[in-house]
Amino acid sequence: MEAFTNPDRDIRYKLESSRMKQITDNRERIIKSIIFLGRQNIPFRGRRDDGSLDLADCDDQNEGNFRELLKLRVLTLS
Repeated sequence: MEAFTNPDRDIRYKLESSRMKQITDNRERIIKSIIFLGRQNIPFRGRRDDGSLDLADCDDQNEGNFRELLKLRVLTLS
C-alpha cells in the first residue's frame, strides 16, 4: 500500500527513473557528438565503419569517426 501512496520510495520507481536518466544522458551525448562532427565538417564514416562496439574488444584499427568519437566519450566517463 505504501508504494501506491508514496511511489518515490518504491524500488521499482527508483530503478526505472535511474534507467530513464541514463537513457536521456546517452541520447544527449550522441546528439552532441553528431553536432560536433557536423560543425567540424567531419564525415561520420571513416575507412572502416563496422564491427563490435565492445570497448574490451578494442583493437588499433580506426572504426570510423562517429564510432571512435563515441568510444572516446565513453572512455572519458569512466
